[in-house]
Amino acid sequence: MKFLIMNRGVIIPIRARNSTIVGSSNVMPIASTSRKYIEKAGGDKERARIGYFALGTALEDSKQYVQAAEAYANAVTRSSNDNDRGRAMHGEARSYVRASQVPKAIEVYTAITRLPAAEQPLQDAAKAKLGELQGGGATASAPAAPAATPATP
Repeated sequence: MKFLIMNRGVIIPIRARNSTIVGSSNVMPIASTSRKYIEKAGGDKERARIGYFALGTALEDSKQYVQAAEAYANAVTRSSNDNDRGRAMHGEARSYVRASQVPKAIEVYTAITRLPAAEQPLQDAAKAKLGELQGGGATASAPAAPAATPATP
């Protein structure tokens, strides 16, 4: 089971398979709940960011990858620091990959590597994904291993 934290630390359990909130007798889709949360956020950028991130997660879980990428992009524009921005950008890029829009994903992963104050693990993960997508296969922390030489008889 996943958990979604919204509205000043309220923890909401989520069924991962169908992106629904687990309630006593009430099961509510996360996407509609997130949209309501975004509407109620008004001018509060932090609450809107949380809502858009949750919406991106719900749309991604329901295989609506292009819409998920758009929701994550909205979370990016409302982020106040590079770490939140980088996390949302990872979701955006991952959704583009799943939507078979690899050039857009590469663009987003490249942008993550250029975030000046993002945590190193965020940047390393973006570099690793870039290596995979561009065919290099090298990770951010270690170069690709040299090809094994064939044994001589």
